[in-house]
Amino acid sequence: RGVGQSQTTVQVSAPIIADLSLPRFLSPGDQSTATLAIDNLRGPDGAYEFFLSAEGAVSVLQPSGSVATLGQGEQTRSTFRLEAAESGTALIELIVNPPEGESLIRSWDLSVRPSTPLTTERELISIAPGMTYQLPAGVGTGFEQNGLNVSLVANTHPPLDTFQLLRWLDLYPYGCAEQTTSRAMPLLYVSMLDGADEALDIDQNEIDRRVEKAIRRLTAMQTDYGTFGMWGWYSYTNPWIDAYVMDFLSRARELGYRVPEHAWKAGMDALESNLMEGNADYNGMAYALHVLARAGWGDPYDLLYQADSLDRSELTTLGEVLVAAAFASLGDHERASGIAGSIDFDDMLATDYTSYGSELRDTAMAVTTLVESGLATPSSLLEAYDLLGRSFADRRWTSTQENAWLVMAAHAALGGETVNVALNGVEEAVPGPWQVQLTGTELERDNVLANNGSDPLYVSIATTGYPSVEAPAVANGLDIRRTLFDSSGLVLESNDLTQNDLVVVYLEVWANDGMNHNLMVVDLLPAGLELENARLEGVINVGDLSWLGELTNTDSVELRDDRYVAALQVYPEYDEGHYVFAYLARAVTPGVYTMPAPHVEDMYRPYIYARGEAGKLTVNAP
Repeated sequence: RGVGQSQTTVQVSAPIIADLSLPRFLSPGDQSTATLAIDNLRGPDGAYEFFLSAEGAVSVLQPSGSVATLGQGEQTRSTFRLEAAESGTALIELIVNPPEGESLIRSWDLSVRPSTPLTTERELISIAPGMTYQLPAGVGTGFEQNGLNVSLVANTHPPLDTFQLLRWLDLYPYGCAEQTTSRAMPLLYVSMLDGADEALDIDQNEIDRRVEKAIRRLTAMQTDYGTFGMWGWYSYTNPWIDAYVMDFLSRARELGYRVPEHAWKAGMDALESNLMEGNADYNGMAYALHVLARAGWGDPYDLLYQADSLDRSELTTLGEVLVAAAFASLGDHERASGIAGSIDFDDMLATDYTSYGSELRDTAMAVTTLVESGLATPSSLLEAYDLLGRSFADRRWTSTQENAWLVMAAHAALGGETVNVALNGVEEAVPGPWQVQLTGTELERDNVLANNGSDPLYVSIATTGYPSVEAPAVANGLDIRRTLFDSSGLVLESNDLTQNDLVVVYLEVWANDGMNHNLMVVDLLPAGLELENARLEGVINVGDLSWLGELTNTDSVELRDDRYVAALQVYPEYDEGHYVFAYLARAVTPGVYTMPAPHVEDMYRPYIYARGEAGKLTVNAP
């Protein structure tokens, strides 16, 4: 008997390795290069055939195949030209036929991202009893067909288009505390909005997953004091956002979602401190009072005292509604009804910008609160809902805060008067509102909507999609300009690069209206570039980039696969209204690419925005 040991190296690999280098994404109209590398590690000697094909949004231009003679240990490279026709997803498939044996088949997904922003065009029409309206074939011709959606909503008063509102919130790509809450709050009630889950193309399990994800994200943004940082626990806080987040968490908890107990208690304690110690303006204190009273948190006598102590002359219309709802939750229905009865939506006093206020948001939040607290019914608020529907129809751009409360207002008004309609001869009679979405081939024909009821019918027509042509530069209260430099500080005049070139993208923003803003700066990358993992702000001491000078500090920066995103608060009265940002990108994939326009907007007054110049970028092979 004996013991011993030995070892040897065993090579575990496929006899033939095929790797295809693709850009991370493309945009419609882009022409790019796919580089195929074939390594014959242990395959037979001989002629190898390669065929590349594409299905969907991308096509393979000539050549689509090639032949190479390879011996063992040899490798070869081939290039293929790709062209993106439309947004969507393409399936790229490679077939390698060796001299003998089975073929090697590999596939990749390649996303084609729109180079233009998601846009909605709204129109409000009325149809008299017994009359019809024809939506002509070809509606939305200025949009890409992929993702084009036309929503029709009809009611006996100007309606709110919950389908488009939910879809817009679902597609919103950014996530501070306010935006995360605004996207998640309406999901709590989606199952009660007829057809809304189909509009979002998600089931209840996915809705639950998204709500739970929002809860996790928000609790991770909570500070040691129980308040909520706007971009994380380290970021600035806002008493209105503290109440808004806790409003959402309270509702989620009531509906059976798990909210961590320590986060819940810390958040409610922070709201109580904001109220009792006056750490908010009067409207922020009114919101904190409402959330505390609704949740049954704290001593009701202390809350009643605080409600009595609030100076109503300092409250906006929404602030008064919140105090009335708090009195109702605390059992003082006489004072609650007295305040609610004095609300005049025709003489609306909106909350200020620090509370994300606007007449549209405040009206939506006020009617929701009045109905939920039992101080009004939808039928008693018809004039307010009429005002809300008309105001919404007149607005091309709305904020996340406005959209969330518009959905909540629509939910509060469920079960309105019966709407009798017929679309293309198919009759329906449903409690208002009636809603339908038209896509694809449904838009290739005329669609006729008939009012079969005895009252005038108001119809909201919303066309949402990605414009097929880049819009010209525009400056509306803000301005933005993009300049490309090489790493030594020389301006790149031609947008003509060589593979592996390092580019400094320099963004300048001006606030021209003298107002404070919460800015979001977004620069979509052309497909041939990839971001370098370096965050540039403040005084630059990176390598030879000191020529950049001092850059503007931001509240948040995201370096994504396809875009640079910066968020910040600005105060032109103190900072001269000029802001400078920069990031590094490298030319990676040869081709000719769309260079989308840079964009800046006030996140909570999105009609204040600027769009820069779009263009083309060429990346040449070395």
